[in-house]
Amino acid sequence: MNILYVSNKKKWGGIVSWMEKTALSLQKRGHKVWIFSHPDSEFTRKASDSLNLIPFRIGNENNPVILFKLIKFIKRNNIQVLVSNIKKESVICARAAKKMNIVHIRRIGNEKDLNHPAVQRLYKRSMVDVTITPCEDVITKVVGMHDFVGSSDFACIHNGRNPQSFSDKLVCLYKKEFSVPEDGLILGVLCQLVIPKNIPGIIRTFRNVLKTHPDTYLVVAGKGPEEDNIRKMIAEYDIKDRCLMIGFVKDTLKFSALTDIGILFSDIEGFSNSVVEFMSVGTPVICTDVGGQREIVRDGLNGFLVEPGDERALEQKILELLSDKSKLDSMGKRAFDNVKNEFSEDGMINKIEQLYQKKINKKGKIKR
Repeated sequence: MNILYVSNKKKWGGIVSWMEKTALSLQKRGHKVWIFSHPDSEFTRKASDSLNLIPFRIGNENNPVILFKLIKFIKRNNIQVLVSNIKKESVICARAAKKMNIVHIRRIGNEKDLNHPAVQRLYKRSMVDVTITPCEDVITKVVGMHDFVGSSDFACIHNGRNPQSFSDKLVCLYKKEFSVPEDGLILGVLCQLVIPKNIPGIIRTFRNVLKTHPDTYLVVAGKGPEEDNIRKMIAEYDIKDRCLMIGFVKDTLKFSALTDIGILFSDIEGFSNSVVEFMSVGTPVICTDVGGQREIVRDGLNGFLVEPGDERALEQKILELLSDKSKLDSMGKRAFDNVKNEFSEDGMINKIEQLYQKKINKKGKIKR
């Protein structure tokens, strides 16, 4: 297959991570994959050198010059599948795909990605062959919100990571690499630093945890517009020696491996990459019961689910694990096994590969 991903995002996030992972995996399986990425994006600056990444600025999606360039690239490289995400890229990809009679696939992270008139017109005009979502929860919400789509317009393919085990020696090396103390237990947060992630709620909770577990650290990995506010909060609470902010982390599995408990306290979410990443290295998670998290987190078995904003419940679950090493270890083992059996990256790529091929065959564009 010849596949072209189009990303107009400037910030690194879930969809960008998904594009990078799936593109690299599909390349390893012998497919040809290109990615058009915004010239000024973090993706363009930090993506793997193994990717066929081409800086490409969409600008105005109604610009005929941009459409011409996209169509020219499709013709020259015999592209069979176009994959888009946000409004601008989806609109221009839909037009190019229709012109060339090739497959157009959207990948969305949550139900809000359909809340735009231009995007809704694409669906009404059948200019999206299928939309990939990371969880069933998104499909249920979208179908409930809009009468122009049905469940058959979507394919749920959960985010996946291949589980990995790390020796104590490697974990110590990673802690040194990220300047994380080797003593004490690590609570890890891995996300964009934006308001919906509710990092302040985690910090307030952690300050209370320190009263009974002063040997614990909170390590926050990520960047975003709330970074300065979060740093000020940490300084005001006088916990800078126990609450560390280490910035953007490219190798998320390394970070996940050095944590003892992963935390996601979002007010809204689709299906979190960080939850899968923590669990894939045997780290149990405590996360809010939003989006599709309950599709992977079995409350009380491989992690805990709490209600959004319930800092007291978050504190209780953290203390429960910190106070019971056997429960912490058993939950981590079940988390690892759950990813291995149901949420592996290999399984995710198998489903994506099959979906792409199915849609190509339906278009009658397969090259034998």
